Amino acid sequence: MASYMPTYAAKAFQVGGASGGAGIVTGTDVFKLALITSAIPTGGTRDNATEYYAGADFTEVAANGSYATGGATVAIAASQPAIYTTGSVHYATVGASAANVSWATTTLAAVLGGILYDNTSSTKWVIAVYDFGGSQSVTSNTFQVNFTSEYPTNTLWYLSCN
Repeated sequence: MASYMPTYAAKAFQVGGASGGAGIVTGTDVFKLALITSAIPTGGTRDNATEYYAGADFTEVAANGSYATGGATVAIAASQPAIYTTGSVHYATVGASAANVSWATTTLAAVLGGILYDNTSSTKWVIAVYDFGGSQSVTSNTFQVNFTSEYPTNTLWYLSCN
Protein backbone atom coordinates (compact mmCIF):
# COMPACT_ATOMS: atom_id res chain seq x y z
CA MET A 1 0.00 0.00 0.00
CA ALA A 2 1.66 3.20 -1.17
CA SER A 3 0.95 6.40 0.69
CA TYR A 4 1.90 10.02 1.11
CA MET A 5 1.54 12.72 3.73
CA PRO A 6 0.08 16.05 2.53
CA THR A 7 2.11 19.21 3.13
CA TYR A 8 -0.44 20.44 5.67
CA ALA A 9 0.07 17.35 7.81
CA ALA A 10 3.81 17.94 8.03
CA LYS A 11 3.21 21.57 9.00
CA ALA A 12 0.57 20.61 11.56
CA PHE A 13 3.07 18.44 13.43
CA GLN A 14 5.08 21.59 14.07
CA VAL A 15 4.44 23.57 17.25
CA GLY A 16 1.30 25.61 16.70
CA GLY A 17 0.28 23.77 13.56
CA ALA A 18 -0.04 25.22 10.08
CA SER A 19 -2.92 27.49 11.06
CA GLY A 20 -1.47 28.60 14.39
CA GLY A 21 -3.71 26.24 16.35
CA ALA A 22 -2.79 23.21 18.42
CA GLY A 23 -1.75 21.15 15.38
CA ILE A 24 -2.10 17.37 15.41
CA VAL A 25 -2.32 15.86 18.89
CA THR A 26 -2.30 12.07 18.70
CA GLY A 27 -3.24 11.67 22.36
CA THR A 28 -6.50 13.64 22.20
CA ASP A 29 -7.59 14.26 18.59
CA VAL A 30 -10.11 11.95 16.91
CA PHE A 31 -8.95 10.45 13.61
CA LYS A 32 -11.07 8.77 10.94
CA LEU A 33 -10.36 6.71 7.84
CA ALA A 34 -12.64 7.33 4.85
CA LEU A 35 -12.54 5.23 1.68
CA ILE A 36 -12.29 6.98 -1.68
CA THR A 37 -13.11 6.16 -5.30
CA SER A 38 -11.25 9.12 -6.79
CA ALA A 39 -7.78 8.79 -8.28
CA ILE A 40 -4.99 9.42 -5.78
CA PRO A 41 -3.68 12.97 -6.34
CA THR A 42 -0.26 13.16 -7.95
CA GLY A 43 2.54 15.43 -6.76
CA GLY A 44 1.61 18.11 -9.30
CA THR A 45 -2.02 18.35 -8.17
CA ARG A 46 -1.65 18.19 -4.39
CA ASP A 47 -2.45 21.40 -2.56
CA ASN A 48 -3.68 22.55 0.84
CA ALA A 49 -6.80 24.12 -0.64
CA THR A 50 -8.29 20.74 -1.63
CA GLU A 51 -6.71 18.14 0.66
CA TYR A 52 -9.20 17.94 3.48
CA TYR A 53 -12.11 15.59 4.11
CA ALA A 54 -14.78 16.54 1.53
CA GLY A 55 -12.14 18.55 -0.38
CA ALA A 56 -12.10 18.50 -4.17
CA ASP A 57 -9.21 16.00 -4.30
CA PHE A 58 -11.29 13.17 -2.83
CA THR A 59 -14.57 11.43 -3.71
CA GLU A 60 -15.77 9.21 -0.88
CA VAL A 61 -17.45 5.87 -1.53
CA ALA A 62 -21.19 5.84 -0.92
CA ALA A 63 -22.51 4.64 2.42
CA ASN A 64 -23.46 0.97 2.19
CA GLY A 65 -23.93 -1.77 4.79
CA SER A 66 -21.71 -0.97 7.76
CA TYR A 67 -19.75 1.72 5.87
CA ALA A 68 -21.10 5.13 6.93
CA THR A 69 -20.25 8.48 5.40
CA GLY A 70 -17.13 9.85 7.06
CA GLY A 71 -15.53 6.45 7.49
CA ALA A 72 -14.52 4.75 10.73
CA THR A 73 -12.72 6.01 13.81
CA VAL A 74 -9.08 4.92 13.92
CA ALA A 75 -7.60 3.96 17.28
CA ILE A 76 -4.14 5.50 17.16
CA ALA A 77 -1.39 4.43 19.53
CA ALA A 78 0.68 7.20 21.07
CA SER A 79 3.08 8.80 18.62
CA GLN A 80 6.64 7.59 18.83
CA PRO A 81 9.11 10.48 18.42
CA ALA A 82 12.82 9.87 18.09
CA ILE A 83 15.95 11.92 17.53
CA TYR A 84 19.03 10.21 16.14
CA THR A 85 22.23 10.88 14.21
CA THR A 86 23.56 8.97 11.21
CA GLY A 87 27.04 10.07 10.24
CA SER A 88 27.00 13.80 10.83
CA VAL A 89 23.29 14.27 9.93
CA HIS A 90 20.73 14.74 12.70
CA TYR A 91 17.20 13.43 12.19
CA ALA A 92 13.91 13.94 13.99
CA THR A 93 11.14 11.46 13.36
CA VAL A 94 7.57 10.95 14.48
CA GLY A 95 5.32 8.03 13.69
CA ALA A 96 2.12 6.45 14.88
CA SER A 97 0.52 3.05 14.57
CA ALA A 98 -3.09 1.96 14.67
CA ALA A 99 -5.35 -1.05 14.94
CA ASN A 100 -6.88 -2.45 11.75
CA VAL A 101 -10.09 -0.84 10.53
CA SER A 102 -12.88 -2.93 9.03
CA TRP A 103 -16.48 -2.74 7.88
CA ALA A 104 -18.48 -5.99 8.16
CA THR A 105 -21.26 -7.08 5.82
CA THR A 106 -20.82 -4.34 3.29
CA THR A 107 -20.77 -4.02 -0.48
CA LEU A 108 -18.22 -1.58 -1.87
CA ALA A 109 -16.94 -1.18 -5.43
CA ALA A 110 -14.02 0.63 -7.05
CA VAL A 111 -12.31 1.64 -3.79
CA LEU A 112 -8.96 3.13 -4.85
CA GLY A 113 -7.67 4.32 -1.49
CA GLY A 114 -8.29 5.82 1.90
CA ILE A 115 -7.74 9.11 3.63
CA LEU A 116 -6.84 9.46 7.29
CA TYR A 117 -8.07 12.79 8.59
CA ASP A 118 -8.24 14.71 11.85
CA ASN A 119 -11.93 14.79 12.71
CA THR A 120 -11.27 17.17 15.62
CA SER A 121 -10.60 20.26 13.54
CA SER A 122 -13.39 22.09 11.74
CA THR A 123 -11.65 21.79 8.35
CA LYS A 124 -10.84 18.08 8.86
CA TRP A 125 -7.38 18.15 7.24
CA VAL A 126 -6.08 14.96 5.68
CA ILE A 127 -3.14 13.49 7.58
CA ALA A 128 -2.23 10.66 5.20
CA VAL A 129 -3.46 9.32 1.85
CA TYR A 130 -3.28 5.59 1.15
CA ASP A 131 -3.23 4.20 -2.40
CA PHE A 132 -4.55 0.62 -2.45
CA GLY A 133 -2.70 -0.13 -5.70
CA GLY A 134 -5.81 -0.61 -7.82
CA SER A 135 -9.55 -0.95 -7.60
CA GLN A 136 -10.73 -2.97 -4.58
CA SER A 137 -14.25 -4.35 -4.14
CA VAL A 138 -16.23 -6.49 -1.74
CA THR A 139 -19.78 -7.91 -1.97
CA SER A 140 -21.69 -8.63 1.24
CA ASN A 141 -18.49 -9.28 3.12
CA THR A 142 -15.86 -7.56 5.30
CA PHE A 143 -13.67 -4.80 3.87
CA GLN A 144 -10.56 -4.35 6.03
CA VAL A 145 -7.60 -1.95 6.00
CA ASN A 146 -4.63 -3.46 7.80
CA PHE A 147 -2.19 -1.40 9.82
CA THR A 148 0.56 -2.77 12.01
CA SER A 149 2.22 -1.80 15.25
CA GLU A 150 5.71 -2.24 13.79
CA TYR A 151 7.68 0.97 13.99
CA PRO A 152 8.91 2.65 11.82
CA THR A 153 8.10 0.20 9.00
CA ASN A 154 4.45 -0.07 7.94
CA THR A 155 3.17 2.52 10.38
CA LEU A 156 0.11 4.67 10.00
CA TRP A 157 2.39 7.59 9.23
CA TYR A 158 6.09 8.30 9.51
CA LEU A 159 7.68 11.71 9.11
CA SER A 160 11.42 12.27 9.13
CA CYS A 161 13.27 15.59 8.95
CA ASN A 162 16.95 16.51 9.06
